[in-house]
Amino acid sequence: MGLELNPVKVHTPKDIPNALKSLANNADVLWGINDALVFNSLTARHILLFSFRNRIPFCGLSSAWVEAGALYALEYDFYDIGVQCGEKAVKIIRGAGVNSVPVSLPRKLLYTLNLKTARHMKIDIQEEHIRNAYKIFEE
Repeated sequence: MGLELNPVKVHTPKDIPNALKSLANNADVLWGINDALVFNSLTARHILLFSFRNRIPFCGLSSAWVEAGALYALEYDFYDIGVQCGEKAVKIIRGAGVNSVPVSLPRKLLYTLNLKTARHMKIDIQEEHIRNAYKIFEE
């Protein structure tokens, strides 16, 4: 797909400012991964401000991050995960062996958008993507 990941090692939250500076001139997007060392209440403001000031979109970890300023986030549809669990339970109740019911990944992903961030970064988002978003933050 032509993507190149540029990971930067961070050992403590104090390493984040220098890590972000090293990405300032060669990153198109900041991708948030679920890591409590890097993404926590002490680092969130710094990461989001860097993203906003440098117009480098941050792909957040949840709708809370998007509400705070990340461009978007992908989340599991926990309702549908519950439905999947129910489907598996029905199979087992009907006699399927527990080990015969395969492990499965969530079927549905939801996404949240921050249109204020998109406008600030001059990112056009297609109307279809806005319409299909789970949550939208505009102001």
